[in-house]
Amino acid sequence: MKHLALCRRARLRPKVPARQPRAIPDPQWEELFAAMRCIRDRALLACYVSSDARASELLGVQLGDVEWAKGQLWVISKGTRLRQAVPVSPEALAYLAGYLEEAGLAAGGGGPVWRTRRGEPRPLSYWATRRILQRAGEQLGTNWTLHDLRHTAATRMARDPALTLVEMQTNLAARASEYHRPLHGRAPGRPARSARRALPAARRAGPVVSDVRRRGHRGGLR
Repeated sequence: MKHLALCRRARLRPKVPARQPRAIPDPQWEELFAAMRCIRDRALLACYVSSDARASELLGVQLGDVEWAKGQLWVISKGTRLRQAVPVSPEALAYLAGYLEEAGLAAGGGGPVWRTRRGEPRPLSYWATRRILQRAGEQLGTNWTLHDLRHTAATRMARDPALTLVEMQTNLAARASEYHRPLHGRAPGRPARSARRALPAARRAGPVVSDVRRRGHRGGLR
């Protein structure tokens, strides 16, 4: 009994629930997008939120991986290591075109799309991309992450009236288990709301490629 009295049970440690990914509401998305400091960062966010690509997948896109006519990018899937196409919105492609023109990168050429802007150009790293969101968060008082951008893309696809469940699962490539729970309850073929609502309303109307390029040359997006 004395021995038992000396043995204490470990304090009960409740299991800490895993942080659930968050979809960025439209008003907060517009604030975040407006907080980007340059056309490269705006192009990057627009591609993230309209493609549902993982951070590493999008950062690995090469200049020859952009299919402008089809509105898609080719990425190397993190899960399967296979090359696969992901859709991007027309607005995202417009910002991408403006960024490539400003950076002097030839579409269809070689090398990575996303590069550093200071000093000798280098491929943009995951940590540098994460820091882009952190700087915006410090300005806005938010803490959005790259994974939140991906969840935002999936959520918008799930509400897109133009997409059936089968089409949506094809776009998402059934790669993320965190999306399975929100998708339960949708019957196959039931429409869902737009993954193409990737940019603020002010940017949705009218031809944007020429406007992005013109403002990019004037430094209006810096």
